Amino acid sequence: MRKVLLILFVFICNNVMAQLNPTQLIFRSDSSWLPASSMLVFQGSMSYRSNAIRNEMINRFIIGGEIDDALINKTSDDLIGMNRLGINAASSLSYYNFADTLLGSSKWGLFLNLEQRFDIHSTFSKDLFNIAFKGNEEYAGKSAYFDGSAFEYLQYQKIGVGFFNKKNFSNLALSYVNGQNMVSTQVDESRLFTSASGDSLYMQYNGSVLVSDTTKNTFFSGAGTGAAIDLNWNIALRDEDAFLMLKIHNLGFIHWNDQTVNYVADSSISYTGVNIGNLYDPENFIEVPSPRDSLQYTESLKENWMSLPARFEIALAQKTTNGNLVEFGIAEMNRQNFAPEFSLAYHILPDGPWMFTAKTRYGGYGGFRAGIAAEFYAASAWYVKLELDDLLGGFLPQGKGRALRLGIARFF
Repeated sequence: MRKVLLILFVFICNNVMAQLNPTQLIFRSDSSWLPASSMLVFQGSMSYRSNAIRNEMINRFIIGGEIDDALINKTSDDLIGMNRLGINAASSLSYYNFADTLLGSSKWGLFLNLEQRFDIHSTFSKDLFNIAFKGNEEYAGKSAYFDGSAFEYLQYQKIGVGFFNKKNFSNLALSYVNGQNMVSTQVDESRLFTSASGDSLYMQYNGSVLVSDTTKNTFFSGAGTGAAIDLNWNIALRDEDAFLMLKIHNLGFIHWNDQTVNYVADSSISYTGVNIGNLYDPENFIEVPSPRDSLQYTESLKENWMSLPARFEIALAQKTTNGNLVEFGIAEMNRQNFAPEFSLAYHILPDGPWMFTAKTRYGGYGGFRAGIAAEFYAASAWYVKLELDDLLGGFLPQGKGRALRLGIARFF
C-alpha cells in the first residue's frame, strides 16, 4: 500500500460528520475515483453557537480579559427568558477501502472510523445569568427563577466499522463508544427570593447533578461504554436532476458505570445577613454570616444510561436550468436546547474542479446566519472543502457564534 498523507483541520464549525459526505462528488456524479484502491480521511472541529451570548463574552472566557459591567449589562439586555448555548468539538480518522467488494457487490466497500468528541449543551434562564454575574441587588423584594436550566458536558471516543457506496458515498456505520467524562445538571424547579431590604434570602430548589467516575477520566479509560449509529444516505432522483439526502449522526447511548456520582436536591434554605456580589469578585461573591438551615441533598454512586446528542437531517437539492442547484434542509437534535434548524443553499457548479455554495441557516443553538463554502476535487487524487457557516459572525465581536470547516481527503 502506497504512503498517503491526509490532513483535515476544522477550527470552528457548527457540526461534524464522522463519515465523508463530499457534496460536489454527489451532485456531479463523478466516479473517477473508482479505480483508486483506498482513501484516508482525518477530520477535526470546534464550534460555538448561541441565541444570546455574544462572541466578545466567549472570547474573554476562553482567551482571557476583563468581563466588565458594560459587557455584562450588554449581554443581559440580549437575553430572553430561556437561552441556548452549544459547543462542539471533534476529530476523526477514517479509512475507506475501494478494492474489496461487500456481499458480492462491487458498488459497496468497507470503511473504519476512529473519532474523539466533546459536546456541551446548555439552557439557562436570564435570572440565572443575572444572579451569577450581577448579584441579587436588583432582585430586592422579588424572586429570581432558574426553572428549566440545564448543562451537559460529554467527552467520548468512537470506534466504528461500516459500509459505503463507492459512487455517491452513502454510508452506514456502527460504533463502539467509550465514555470518558460527563457532567450533567438539571434544575426542575428553583427560585431565589431576596427580601426588600436585601438582608435575607430564601431559596427553593429541586434538581440533580451527575458526574462520571472521576478515577477513569483519561483517553479510552472506560468510565462508560455504549454504541452509536451514523448514516449518510444520498439518493439521486429524476435522472439526477434532484437529490435527496438523509443524515443521522451519533444516534446511540453511553452506559456510565456504577461509580457515577448522583447528587439529588429537593429542599429549601433561608439565610439572614446575605449579600451576593459579582461572580468575578471571588472574595466577596457571597457572604452568608448566619444560616438558618443548611443545604440539603443526597449523594449516591450508581450506574446511569444516557443518550448521545444525535442529529437528524433531511435535505432536498434541485437542479436549475443553468445546471446549478438549490437545496433546502431541516435538522433536529434530541436535546431540548436545540431548536429545529432550517437551511437554504445555492450550489454553483462551474466547469472545472470547483464548486461554490452560499448558504443560510436559522435555528439550532442560534438565530439567522449566512455562510459560504468552496470545494475542489482533483481527479483520483485530492478532495478539499472549506466552509464558513457564519461569515459575519466569524469576524464580528457582536456575533453569536463562529463556524469554519476545512477538509482534505486523498485517494490512492
